[in-house]
Order: sequence, then C-alpha cells, then structure tokens
Amino acid sequence: MLKIIFLFAIGLVLTVPAQKSDEKNKVVGNPPTNAASPSAQIQSNPTTRGTENLPLVVHPDSRPRTKDELDWVGTKEASESSQKLIELILTGVVAATGLLQIGVLGLQWWLIRRQTSHMVNSERAWFWCTADIKWTQLNDGKFQAEVGFTFLNSGKTPGFINEIGFAMDVLPIETNLPEIPEDYLDKDFEGWGGRGLLVVPNNTISRLGGLEAEDWVFKQIMSGEQAVWVHGFVRYRDSFVSDQRESRYCFKWNPKRGGGESSFSIQGPDAYNRAT
Repeated sequence: MLKIIFLFAIGLVLTVPAQKSDEKNKVVGNPPTNAASPSAQIQSNPTTRGTENLPLVVHPDSRPRTKDELDWVGTKEASESSQKLIELILTGVVAATGLLQIGVLGLQWWLIRRQTSHMVNSERAWFWCTADIKWTQLNDGKFQAEVGFTFLNSGKTPGFINEIGFAMDVLPIETNLPEIPEDYLDKDFEGWGGRGLLVVPNNTISRLGGLEAEDWVFKQIMSGEQAVWVHGFVRYRDSFVSDQRESRYCFKWNPKRGGGESSFSIQGPDAYNRAT
C-alpha cells in the first residue's frame, strides 16, 4: 500500500512542472513543442511567402514637416523649375538658330542671284536700234523716203537675232499710235532659223524701209501738220540664257530740229519703247 502511494506522488511531481512549462510557452508566444516549425512549413510549401493573407494598409504621415524638409522640397521644386526653364530656353535658342541659318542662306541665295543677274546684264548682248531718213522726189511729183534701221549689239558678248520687224506711218500731228503695237507680220519682217543671226559685240546689221508720200502730204510733213512715225522690234538670244529677249523702239521724225537739221527722237506709247 505504501509502495502505491509513493509511486503516485512521484508521478504527480513530474506532471506539474510539464504543465507549467506549456503554460509559459503559450504566454510568451512560443510555438507548442508538438507544432511544426516555420522552416518546416516553408520547406513543405516553397511558393508560400507568408504575406499573402496579410492586408495592405497605408497610413498617411500626418506629422507636420520640419523646416529642413520644407527647405529641401522648395529647393527641389526650384531646381526642377529652373531645369525646365533652361530646357525651354535652349529649345528656343535652337529654333532661333535654325531660323537665322535659313535667313542667312536666303540672303546668300538672294545676293548670289543678284550678283549673277548683274553679271549677266553687264556682259550679255543688248540690241538697240537707230533710224535715219532720206527723201527723194520722184518723176511723178511724189516723194519717197528711204528709212535706214541700224541694229547695234552694245553688249560684251555675242547675240543671235531671231526676228526683226518694223513699220512706218504718216499720221496727223494730233494723232497718236495705237497703245498696243502691231505684230508687223504684214509689214517689213524678217526671221532667221536655228540659233539666229550672229552679231558680235559692237557690230551692227542694217535694214532699209521705204515710204511714199504725195506732194501735198510731203509739204504737210515738212510744215509739221503731219508726222512720220517709225517703230518696230528685234528679238534675239544672248550667250547666257536660252530665253528670247526683245527690244522695241519707236521714233518720231522732226523735219526741223535745232539748227535746221532733221532727226528722229524717241517718242510714242510705253509699249513701243522697252527692252527685256
């Protein structure tokens, strides 16, 4: 009997410390001795990170910022604003530089074109016309005027004449020529094929035209009641461009101009006196 009581007391002593140890583990949060360790759980499920079931909660920082923080934010914003301003200025400078380059190129092109045009105009062929008149009395009492036209190349390079046309008219002194010149195809007209008739610098070609007048008409011409008009054109090409150029001329005969000598003077509408 004493032996049974002794064994029961020993078992009770051994059981109480074990229960106290389990309660202590529950209080401090230690896992039970019979639970699997976290490492064992991770090893058993390697895809589990342990945070899948935890909610994501963001707590805004409502604490007032310190002076250093405010200064740092202000410095950062000022730096970003300054950087954007610099980028904007640089973009404007690049655009202005491009426009300036375009302007410089345009100015250079204009100057080159102007110099080229000046060189061509100073060196190319230019044709001008002069006229003279000689009256002869015929046997039937009429008078015949022989009008000479001289075409001069006053340029520094050869010219090539393609067409020449001219006409002579006797009109009352108060009557003017039509504003638009005629085509001269039914008048004195001559043309040259190919490149044209070569005329070297300071050289001339001449053509003659004839005009008849009754005795009474000739007397009115000499008295100034009627006027003799001669007009025409010369079309030609120069050595620089293939475009056809044209010189038009119009003269009025003055039977008694200073000193009693007769001569022609340039007169008539603008369309009769121009050069291209």
